[in-house]
Amino acid sequence: MREKKLEEWMKQYQKLIWSICYQMVHDEQAAEDLAQETFLSAWLHKEDCTEGFEKSWLARIAVNKAKDHLKSAYHRKVCPVEKELLTRETVCSAEDAFLEREGESTIAAVICAVPPPYAEVCELFYLKGYTPNEISMILDRKIKTVRTQLYRSKKQLSETILQQSMIQCS
Repeated sequence: MREKKLEEWMKQYQKLIWSICYQMVHDEQAAEDLAQETFLSAWLHKEDCTEGFEKSWLARIAVNKAKDHLKSAYHRKVCPVEKELLTRETVCSAEDAFLEREGESTIAAVICAVPPPYAEVCELFYLKGYTPNEISMILDRKIKTVRTQLYRSKKQLSETILQQSMIQCS
């Protein structure tokens, strides 16, 4: 296969190959990179292509490149972090809005309103900045107990904040 043939394939199948890659990876830049890798691989393995089956051969290379990309360590480690950050931003937005509107004393009052045994843990964690391990030692409780109480107190705080936000909005 000459360079002329590769150029013809690129002109003819460029959009198809990019579309295949994009449908699999859902990222325009990655799809563009994978399309280029597909044509490079086709050039390097040109002797494997059966005459008349160029389109399906290129499509199969593109699918394999996309699968390899999705299985790569880079994709597994970087992409979930980006998704987690987006999720964290949307979850924290209500809490952030509350914190911006309310003063420190109001926040302290909300935290102190949490019923026992969560109040102590809540106060030490949110107001005084202790870690769960430190709270465990201070209160002489198991670390698992402290984490459970923090989890439950956070749910209660979220509900209280949400109720106060709804009252203020209406």
